[in-house]
Amino acid sequence: DSDEDAWQTLKDYVKAGSMRKFTYYKDLAKFLGVDPVISELIVITKTRGGKTKKRIILNLKASGISAASHNTERVLLPTSSDVAWDLTELLDRLKEGEDITIAVLDFKDAFFQIPVLDCERPFLVTCMRGEYFLFERAAQGSRGAPLLWARTAALINRLSSSLASPHILRTSFYVDDPIIAVAGSFEVRRRALVRVVATWLALGFKLAFEHAAFAQMHDIITWTSAVFKVTPDEVHVSVKQAIVDDVHQEVRHILRSQVVYADRLRSLLGKIVCIASLVPTWRPFLSMTWAPLHADRSHKEPGLIWAKTLRTPLLWMNAFLSRTRGTVQRSISLGDYRQDGSKVLVTLDASPGGLGGFMTEDDVHTAYFADPLSDEDVRRFKFKRGDSRGQQTWEALSLLVALRMWAGRWRGKRITLTVKSDSVSALTILLKFKTDGEMPGLIAREIALDVAECIYRPSVVAHIPGKTNVIADALSRMVERPGQEVPLQLRGATRWSPPPRDDSYYRSLLPPDL
Repeated sequence: DSDEDAWQTLKDYVKAGSMRKFTYYKDLAKFLGVDPVISELIVITKTRGGKTKKRIILNLKASGISAASHNTERVLLPTSSDVAWDLTELLDRLKEGEDITIAVLDFKDAFFQIPVLDCERPFLVTCMRGEYFLFERAAQGSRGAPLLWARTAALINRLSSSLASPHILRTSFYVDDPIIAVAGSFEVRRRALVRVVATWLALGFKLAFEHAAFAQMHDIITWTSAVFKVTPDEVHVSVKQAIVDDVHQEVRHILRSQVVYADRLRSLLGKIVCIASLVPTWRPFLSMTWAPLHADRSHKEPGLIWAKTLRTPLLWMNAFLSRTRGTVQRSISLGDYRQDGSKVLVTLDASPGGLGGFMTEDDVHTAYFADPLSDEDVRRFKFKRGDSRGQQTWEALSLLVALRMWAGRWRGKRITLTVKSDSVSALTILLKFKTDGEMPGLIAREIALDVAECIYRPSVVAHIPGKTNVIADALSRMVERPGQEVPLQLRGATRWSPPPRDDSYYRSLLPPDL
């Protein structure tokens, strides 16, 4: 009740027609026809750029309303990588004398632009300084408000996207923060941008023009947690420096501590998600960091986690953030997008007894390998030779072995690297660095480190049916069939022998120290 800014905000909402004010409870109950549920307000204060902004949240969790409601849908939000690919596609079609304009223009009071049903009103009431306030619009804090706005924003975005050719216009909405990219001559870009903004205004939405940002080629622009820069040859995107600095400081603090509060760790992981959405090579290390939250043995006591259980992934994150290993940024070059350079194809397979694969360079088979599972493999991954339950692990291991072994063949050259396998789970590791289980997770971290340090970076991953993966399958089973000859197609290729896969082979097990 003592917060003057919150009180003024409520009065402004009443004046704008987003709320109704009642002096007496009986008048409110009479208006609604039922007794309302009164919820408290939470005031969130944020200071940015020397300016303080306060936002009021209706605490429906404390009043029990959130527990009595549920959503049947999930909102899918665009990532900074989605926008980067949009910009790359626009850049690819630019002609001489044309440019790209990027605009970030937020919606004002997005949730308050969505009216609520009469039957929902009794559950959207608060009281301050003895007076009652009834929300006429979707309240921040209600479980359905984000979904209501997301549905509305999706409709707006579809309409916006139809206002010009996709070769000219791309739009993405992150909740109430849209980003617009237009390409072409000055006249074409101005007309497309004006069409979009005028349409939003005509639909009755309020826009925060005072916070709008614009950028041309070579300029830097920030959208949500990402910073974009477009040049004639590439699209560069990085995580906002403030987030990187916060994460780095917090990571180093935890590494020097013995314990960390679970709430503090969750807050850190929320920021790390912003980085991992842009730089997917962080994902397997992020997965390791989530695990102690749900393991009783990692807790000193409820809500308090032993910092040593987080040490390995946090040390790698510290190395990434210190720029000593990996990166917190991403660039997409036009050459890679257009798949310029030599064509390299690596086709792989695994059997319960071995690994196999071959490399094709500009349509010529040049190299192959056929490697039996070693005693080290069996010990580390805990599957016996011949045990089909280890198949997914061996399929993933074949990718790591082949790409790491042959990376020197194309280092420093412009190539288009395509990887084929009949294992969807192995290709998912290579494409998204996501997997389930401890042992495949180790392989995902190894591949992520290789890609982060540009040892190799596949341009295309492709699934092929197992029945057609004949050559790689034969190579993986050569250990089971002594005396079997190399497939005829590979008679002119060179046989390679992978290095031993002992402890030193798995770099992620030995993170650089502070």
